[in-house]
Amino acid sequence: MIAVQIMRQFLQESGQGLDCRILRFNARRVSDQDDSKEFEFEYVISCYMADNTISVYKSSGQNSGCGSGMIIGKRKLLKPNQSMRTINTYPEYYTYEDLYVGAQVEMDRFKFKIIGCDEYTLKFMENFPHRFPKANIGLILDKLRLRLQDNYKIFVSQYMKQARLDPVPYAEFSSAIHKVLGEDIKEQEVLHLGRRFQKVDPQFEINQEELRSLVQTNLRRKLFFEFSKLEENYHKYDVDKSGMVKKKEFMYVLKGARLPLSRDLVCALEQSFAPHEESIVNYTEFIKFLNYKKYPAPECPPMNTMMYMQGNTRRSDLTRSKLSNIQVDVAEFIKALGMEEQFIRENS
Repeated sequence: MIAVQIMRQFLQESGQGLDCRILRFNARRVSDQDDSKEFEFEYVISCYMADNTISVYKSSGQNSGCGSGMIIGKRKLLKPNQSMRTINTYPEYYTYEDLYVGAQVEMDRFKFKIIGCDEYTLKFMENFPHRFPKANIGLILDKLRLRLQDNYKIFVSQYMKQARLDPVPYAEFSSAIHKVLGEDIKEQEVLHLGRRFQKVDPQFEINQEELRSLVQTNLRRKLFFEFSKLEENYHKYDVDKSGMVKKKEFMYVLKGARLPLSRDLVCALEQSFAPHEESIVNYTEFIKFLNYKKYPAPECPPMNTMMYMQGNTRRSDLTRSKLSNIQVDVAEFIKALGMEEQFIRENS
């Protein structure tokens, strides 16, 4: 029975197209005693959704003089104080549910604190909120509503400036949320709140022409030309022949097409054409955007795709160095809480 469950999980989580379903987290070593330089380095914890195996890679710092490499190979990892020799009970292993920003984990006697994760991991969590409650905005807002019932006015007043709610830096927003919920909220949850209510600065919007040029250049170099087949696949979901599909269908076909594009570029296309869960996408325009034969864009010079994405992504991954650049739209956040009418009614 267990073997059947493992095989079912592998088939469900092994991914489709470019979606390899590997969640990656940044971590640091922690210790109550040792303060050696070894604890200054960052580590990458990778969780493979297909079978809940985990690997840990040490990342060498810039000009550190220390090498990088795998310190824990890809395998299932027992939680602390678990033994394979336990009779009548199965030992507990780490799974994706144990990994989130703010968590402390002990793997093969290495103690880590998770301090960040990549854009793919954040987006994957947001796309499956029923499996990742720490990315479920509805549940997080419910926590806040429950705690703010007695001090909602005080909470809102700290954001008021000349009778209006201006955007605030992420650090200030995070501090306010932690003051309300304390230990009942994890940094992973605050990250997703920040992403959901991020105030987008126009200068950080993805440049459509640059993106189009970059995508077409990659498709041309990889000799991809199946644009008609891609359009046919979208037709299957366009019952009324409107040229429009929902985001879920748009992404399903896009990932299934196995376009020769990096994961970062696929994320950029998603952010450009389907930034919200309720987005409706004009797939005809999207295919024109890709088609370098009929609608060619100027060929772009060679560039580092990851660096391009870091400079132009519409929704930053909100980890460490990027936090200082994020502004949270407090007005939208307060509106989503939906407590204003209740507050007025109870105090009238």
